[in-house]
Amino acid sequence: GDSKSLSELLNGKDALILGVYQIGSPNAIQQYNEFKLVLENNEKVSIAQLATGKNVRTIDLDYHSEIVNNSWPLLIDHSDGKIASQLPTGAGDAILIIDKSGTISWLKPGIAGKDEINEELNKVGSGGSFNSINSLLGLIFIIGIPGIFYGLPNKEKKIEIKEIDSEALFPGTIW
Repeated sequence: GDSKSLSELLNGKDALILGVYQIGSPNAIQQYNEFKLVLENNEKVSIAQLATGKNVRTIDLDYHSEIVNNSWPLLIDHSDGKIASQLPTGAGDAILIIDKSGTISWLKPGIAGKDEINEELNKVGSGGSFNSINSLLGLIFIIGIPGIFYGLPNKEKKIEIKEIDSEALFPGTIW
């Protein structure tokens, strides 16, 4: 009956690990086990789990709430899965890392191990887990391809041997 905002879930921590699971999924227990191991080694994160599914009810959370035992918030989605369907992974089982700015910096459908989660948590402070250098190089490559073709000669010209030395240009000087 109570709702939680993202700022309440973060509560001054660097990141939120959100486990989304369908009611009756074995991934809920696996998420609990991995999250417990992550929490032992990292106090700068908060954890929450979101139960979702078609016609999910509070009674469906009873078994899992006994396992979690107030270790972290256990959230329930609307009965039509409205919240989980807005996530990039949809209403399926997934693990998401949300940084303190509210950006999803990493996600993985299904389940992830504690080592993989910790590795991604280490990248959260440095601007996310996506390699920005690779993105920049890819962008330069995509933009640079038309430039290369633009720099190639586009006219056929008869050149005599005497003119070769006087008019020779380094390839790409048209740019």
